[in-house]
Amino acid sequence: MIRLANIKDLDRIIEIINDGKKTLADNNIAQWSNDYPSRDVIMKDIENSEFYVMELEQELVAVMSLIYEPDSSYDTLKGGQWQKSSYTAVHRLAVASEHMGNGYAFKMLEFVLEKTAELGFESVRIDTHEDNLAIIKIAEKLGFEYRGIISFESSGTGVAYEKIIDRRFGVYLKTFEEFSIYEVYDILKLRQDVFIVEQKSIFHDIDEQDYDCLHYSAYKKGELIGYIRILPPGMSFDEPSMGRYCVSESARGQGVGKVLFEKSISYIHEVMNEPVIRIEAQSYLAEPYKRAGFKIVGEEYDLDGVPHIEMLRNCKEF
Repeated sequence: MIRLANIKDLDRIIEIINDGKKTLADNNIAQWSNDYPSRDVIMKDIENSEFYVMELEQELVAVMSLIYEPDSSYDTLKGGQWQKSSYTAVHRLAVASEHMGNGYAFKMLEFVLEKTAELGFESVRIDTHEDNLAIIKIAEKLGFEYRGIISFESSGTGVAYEKIIDRRFGVYLKTFEEFSIYEVYDILKLRQDVFIVEQKSIFHDIDEQDYDCLHYSAYKKGELIGYIRILPPGMSFDEPSMGRYCVSESARGQGVGKVLFEKSISYIHEVMNEPVIRIEAQSYLAEPYKRAGFKIVGEEYDLDGVPHIEMLRNCKEF
């Protein structure tokens, strides 16, 4: 869960920030000084409701500032040009040392994109030291584009990136417990409309697996227009899987399904750190799944009156 930080979180936040400082120093990256980010800076972000933490089983594992006010450092940009003037900015992103490598920085930035779209800003800006290749790689995977070099008030320079927000629709990731009863109703209705009514397939859509899944939903002007769920390893297969992938009839052709599908794949590979995904796909969708890196395994079979095929995607093959 990613949430706004509060004062009670401050000591743990400073621990994680110090972990980040040590990691940068160990890799000879001159990005954060001994007195930055300071306790006072973090306090100000918390008071302004601009500091977020990722919490897993009541433990904070990652932190960041998401700033909504203009940043004067970005006015020093050289070598390029910003594309949007309405933006949020990510600063002070750090992951606890014992949790590095689990994809939490990726997840935090993905949350930023969703929050920025929800708040109505046009883009997200992020900057880092040119040698901080880990953050640069994550940003580029999420579609951030290089804009140039900026100078900081204290000293030094950094490379700057920008991601333009597609505000045609918003995409949100939640656990089942995080849904309101209205959201559950929307999802079950959409799945019923697509799988049972449109595809004329009589089956138990409510299969009691939703409780343990992660759920991506796409909304446009308050209307649910797309949905997909991520099944953890050991539920349907030994590998993680994706299912109940659907887009409302009125929203097809707008890229909703592509965004949901790509976000699910990225989450499984980058955040869950699972190299292989196995899906049970309707046979007529085999070709688009192939273009996304899936390969057919086994023979076609009937499932609830609809031809299906199993497919695998291994991120190590890319």
